Amino acid sequence: MLPRLPALPASRLLRFLLAVALAPLACLEARPAAPKLLRPQADTVALWDFTKADATRVRDLGPARISLRSSDPGTPLVLVEEGDQGGLLFEHSFRLVPEGSFPPIALPSNQLTVEAWLRPAADAAGKQMGIFQYGQYTIAGFRLLVERTGRVAFLVQTGSAEVRLLSEDSLPLGRWTHLAATYDGERIRLFIDGVSQGELLLRDAVIQPENNSHFAIGYVGAGSAPYFRGVINSIRISSTARTSFELN
Repeated sequence: MLPRLPALPASRLLRFLLAVALAPLACLEARPAAPKLLRPQADTVALWDFTKADATRVRDLGPARISLRSSDPGTPLVLVEEGDQGGLLFEHSFRLVPEGSFPPIALPSNQLTVEAWLRPAADAAGKQMGIFQYGQYTIAGFRLLVERTGRVAFLVQTGSAEVRLLSEDSLPLGRWTHLAATYDGERIRLFIDGVSQGELLLRDAVIQPENNSHFAIGYVGAGSAPYFRGVINSIRISSTARTSFELN
């Protein structure tokens, strides 16, 4: 026969039952349910808020002032209307390129953070997807993409080669995720939802291109299917290597 438990006051019993019910949730990693729109900061070099795009153009809210347009002038930009929690729809062979010429993005300290709020399409499993590229292959610059395995790749040029860092985890599909890649002059790092995904020692990276060739968002010039599929809320480039991020 089981021993009888002492009677608990109703308030204590309710707290006990709530604690039991919520205990499994405490073991889950907190993840953002919606994007927190990226804003200009003191170290911001370029910032594209895709929720403010019109039918033809996305303006740069940072000092670089690099306005973007569709690579196909006849293709209008399509917004997913969710206010600050919406963004620009990327599908098929759509990508953004600069509207006109502009001076190279200034990264004087040879440090960098490129971060984005994005929601990859739920049916994009097994697809290689480009997110951002700037610079010439092996010479100078950087690229950010999702491999067919689902892992994120941060590729940095050294002047003679390209160095690749892969995330430990796959990029979640069908939900909003904050993605960041950094270089502090000694190491490249990747973060998914603020969680470190690995780092690689690299002291000879050349992240500052001499010109603005090969600049694109939603595409990288590699692979057979390099276009992003999903929604991008905002992208920010900073001239410092961030180590913490505002997710909520």
